[in-house]
Amino acid sequence: MNRFMNILPDDFSFTTTITLAMLTNNYRVKFTPHSVQPAKRKLKNPSVPRHDELHPDDRPHLGNKFRARGAESVVDEMEQCVKMGIHEFLMYDDTFTVRKQRVIEICREILRRRLDVGWDIRTRVDTVTPDMIKALRKAGCRGIHYGVESGTDKILKVLNKGITVEQAGEVFQFTRKAGIMVLAYFMIGCPTETRQDIEKSLRVMNSLKPDYAHITILTPFPGT
Repeated sequence: MNRFMNILPDDFSFTTTITLAMLTNNYRVKFTPHSVQPAKRKLKNPSVPRHDELHPDDRPHLGNKFRARGAESVVDEMEQCVKMGIHEFLMYDDTFTVRKQRVIEICREILRRRLDVGWDIRTRVDTVTPDMIKALRKAGCRGIHYGVESGTDKILKVLNKGITVEQAGEVFQFTRKAGIMVLAYFMIGCPTETRQDIEKSLRVMNSLKPDYAHITILTPFPGT
C-alpha cells in the first residue's frame, strides 16, 4: 500500500463513474440515474500519523490517513456525470463537512458551473453550522444523513461520540428549516444499553422528526 502514498487523491480516474453511467444508459433504468461518489480517500498505512485536526479516523480497518479531494476534482466528476445523464449523487464520505472551507468551495464551484444536480451527504451534527447548511442547500444538497446513534447522553458517552442529544435536536431543526431532508442513523445493542435506553432512543428519534431513520444493531470492528 505504501506505493500509493505519493498519489494525490485528485489523480485517481473517474473510471468507476463512467462505467456506472454506461450501464445506466444502456439498461434505461426507470429511476433517476445517480452516482455514489467519494470526495476523499483513505489509505491504510500505520506508519503515517493521524493529522485530521477535527476528528480522528473512527474506522481503523479503512486506514488512518485522511486525504481530501480538491473541490475542482469533485465537481469535475459531477460535471462528467451530468453530461452522461446523471444528476443525483450520494457523497459517501463518512464526514463530508469535516473541513468547512472545502465544503464552501465545492458549493461555490457547483454554482459557478450552474450544474443541475441534487445530492446527499453523510456527516456529524458537530461539524455543521447554519451558514454551511444554507450554502449546501443553495448548491443543490437535498439530504443530509446524520449519525446520532443513541437518544441518551449516557450511551453517547459510552460510544465516545462527542455529541449530545440536545445538539442533535438543534442541528436537525435548522437543517429542516433550510429545506434539506434529514436521515438519522441510530444503533441499538450498545455496551451497557438497557431496554429503557432503547425505548428512550426511539422516543428521541421520533422527536427529532427525521424524514428517514436508519436503525442497525451495533457491530464492533477490530480496533474500535
